[in-house]
Amino acid sequence: MDLTQNFVSAHALAQYFSVNYLHDQPVIGTLAVDVDNINPWLQDGYYIDFVDVSNGISDNLENAPIVGNYMADGGGHFALVTGKERSVYGYFFGIKIYTSWDIVNTWGEYIPERADINSLHGPQWKYWIDNQYIYFGWTLRDSSGNAVSL
Repeated sequence: MDLTQNFVSAHALAQYFSVNYLHDQPVIGTLAVDVDNINPWLQDGYYIDFVDVSNGISDNLENAPIVGNYMADGGGHFALVTGKERSVYGYFFGIKIYTSWDIVNTWGEYIPERADINSLHGPQWKYWIDNQYIYFGWTLRDSSGNAVSL
């Protein structure tokens, strides 16, 4: 199954989505409410499904990969979650307190001062982001409702 429907580059596919389905905003970019608009374009029963990330992404990444919408300090962007990690945040009466991190790839260097943060050349920036900054998430499912994994 070719979910790219013969687009030859990530840039061409992103441009097609931006114009026809995602209603890309000049400064803001893609709005979270527009993500489900992609579903009519998908074929063979595949669909984008909302994932509840209100308490962060589960440690086992049961729905992986996930496209997450991360927001902090008035800015935000979409990223592909490819893993999870945790580190010791501190100690409380000798008990380790952990913080959870999402390992993500994004489509461009995140520079909050710039409005054109998405270079659309493909996932080239891998970094870790605190789990608390994810607000929305989506996964790709097949016609049986199973999350598609890489």
